[in-house]
Amino acid sequence: MMHQCHMPSLFASDLEYFATGLARDDRMEFTVDPERRLVSLTPPKILERTLKRVLPRGALPDDDRLHLSTDRRRVQDEIVNARAGERLWPRVHLLWDLHPAMEWLNYHLLVNFGRAQAPVVTLRGALALQELVFLMQGEIPKRQGQAIVHSWFGVRFDRGACAGIEELPAFLERSGFARQPFPNPASVPDLTPAATLLPEAIAAARRWMSKRQAEINAELAPKFAEMRGKLAVLRDAKHRQLARDFHEENLSAIRLRQKQMKARQIDGLFADYTAYMQDTLTTEDAAFIRVAAMFRGE
Repeated sequence: MMHQCHMPSLFASDLEYFATGLARDDRMEFTVDPERRLVSLTPPKILERTLKRVLPRGALPDDDRLHLSTDRRRVQDEIVNARAGERLWPRVHLLWDLHPAMEWLNYHLLVNFGRAQAPVVTLRGALALQELVFLMQGEIPKRQGQAIVHSWFGVRFDRGACAGIEELPAFLERSGFARQPFPNPASVPDLTPAATLLPEAIAAARRWMSKRQAEINAELAPKFAEMRGKLAVLRDAKHRQLARDFHEENLSAIRLRQKQMKARQIDGLFADYTAYMQDTLTTEDAAFIRVAAMFRGE
C-alpha cells in the first residue's frame, strides 16, 4: 500500500527555514518573532508582483509588510477577527509549503546554482576517505503526467565502486548532517572522480526508481482491477436497461439505429472511465532524476 510519509528536514520548522533563507540576502527587510512564530517582511518587487497576481486583492498587505506565521491557531484567530471586522482576509497568513512567499523563496535560493550545477559538501570525519554520496531527487509520474511519488535518496560510492542506495533519513542519521554544523573548507576540491562517476550514479538512481515503479504498480493493480470490475458491472446493468427500453422483437429501422447508438454511447462512456482509472492508477517507468547535491568524505 502506498503511504504518505513525513520528509526529513535540516530545519526545525518552516519558520526557521524561511528566516534562514531570507537572511542569505542582505537586501531583505524582515523581522522574526520566534515566540509568536511570526516573520514579517517587506516584499521585494518580484514577490510583490507575484502576490498581486495570485492572491485576492483583500489578502494583500495594506501596510507594505507581509506577516506570516506557522501558528495555525493564531491564523485561525486572525480569520475570525477579520470576519468580525471590515476585512475579508486575515492580516497574518499561514506559512506553509504552498504559500506563494515560500514558493518564491525556494526559487530565490535555487537560482544560486546555475543550470546543471549542484552544491558539493565536504563532511570531514563523517564520511570515509574517498567516499562519495550523490543526493538524488526522484519523481515517478502517473500515466496522466502528475508525479505521485517523490523520493530523496543517496547513491553511495566507496573508492570508486558503487556501494548501493541509501535512503535520505538513513544518510542523515549516519552522517549527522542534520544534527551538527560542518565547517566550509573554503577550497575547491578535485571533482574529477565525482564527474567520472556521475553517469553511473544517475544510472543506478534510474534502476532504483524503476524498481520502485514496478512495486508501486503491483500495489495499485488490485485496486485498478477492483474498480474495473465495478465499472463492468455498471456497464452491463446499463445494457440490460437498454434491452428493456428496446424490447420489441422486430425493431423498426429508426428504433434499431437508436438502440445501436445508445449502446455505442454506453460502451464509449465506460471505455473512457476505464482509461481514466488506468491512467490514474498506473505509473510510468519514466522517473525524473535530479542531482540535488554531492557529499564527499575527507
